[in-house]
Amino acid sequence: MYIKNISIILLLSLQLISLVVAADTLKAYTLGGKFQATFSSQPKFLGSMNYEGNTYNSYASTDEIRKVMFSSIFPIKGQTTYSKQKQEQEIKNFVTGFAKSSNAKLLHLKTYKGNGAQCADYTFSKITQGITIKTFGKVIYADSRFYQWGIKEFVGVTLIDAQSLFNETKSNFYVH
Repeated sequence: MYIKNISIILLLSLQLISLVVAADTLKAYTLGGKFQATFSSQPKFLGSMNYEGNTYNSYASTDEIRKVMFSSIFPIKGQTTYSKQKQEQEIKNFVTGFAKSSNAKLLHLKTYKGNGAQCADYTFSKITQGITIKTFGKVIYADSRFYQWGIKEFVGVTLIDAQSLFNETKSNFYVH
């Protein structure tokens, strides 16, 4: 019994150490020379997409220890200029449209000003292949463009509280 208890303690200690080491792997990366955001490793280019006349690049990195994905979408072509009075509504429209185009349900949306730019935090939920995926994200409207970054949680698979991780790291997401 004593050896079994020590084995369990060792196993739990190793898991805790791997999570602590994982926390050290989070790093802020600059993408496109335009903005900085937190990822678990160098984000990989996933492709480009067109949305409302603008071209966006998509990047992501997967954190195999925590079982979450960090993702970002940012514009490389096109601009849409809104007056200061319309920016809050337009960022809401962007988030709502993004949720619809992703076939996701918008659970939370909060707009605010951050570093002189209009921002929004949001939560989406989507079921894909029987797995519920929650995305905790942030959008910044700056330089007449929308920049997006978020963390995807795979409910029942993810090993941490992804919403807490998002809240702890979202301040690292900003446009230069």
